[in-house]
Amino acid sequence: MTDNCAPLNGCIEALARLRDAIATMDPEIYAGPVNGHAAIGEHVRHTLDHFECFCRDLDSAQLDYDARSRDRETECDRDRAIALLDSTIESLRALNIKDVDAPIDVRHTCAPGAEPTITKSSIGRELAFLSSHAVHHLAIIALMSEAHGRELDPDSTLAFSTQAYRRASE
Repeated sequence: MTDNCAPLNGCIEALARLRDAIATMDPEIYAGPVNGHAAIGEHVRHTLDHFECFCRDLDSAQLDYDARSRDRETECDRDRAIALLDSTIESLRALNIKDVDAPIDVRHTCAPGAEPTITKSSIGRELAFLSSHAVHHLAIIALMSEAHGRELDPDSTLAFSTQAYRRASE
């Protein structure tokens, strides 16, 4: 983990959980649609796309989540996805975020038919979004895995706040 940057550590943990979830999955299950819906690989690729945007745009004045690569190969090739998850985790570990409150503009389309909007945010807020977004997709992947008779570790799919709440309630 990185020194003293909880939002960044949350991202690293979420991606490690995602990597663990797909590492032993049959490639056909990873790439194939589930009950006529998106494939697990599409959720993994979508999650990676957001991290790619963050890492690419971090040093610029504007983070652009609409400019995702949407790489079809990552959706279909589990081993490629694992390599990209490993690479993204290493990229995050290499970041030296000194100020999570540093401002950043975020460009994104947030309504059907609307033009992209630019909103004010911070590095820490975007890291919090990314970790939450990754865990959200991991929870969807867990449901999709169950359709194939394979259960993921239920603790790995819980939001970090839910885990903290449960620990405090014990």
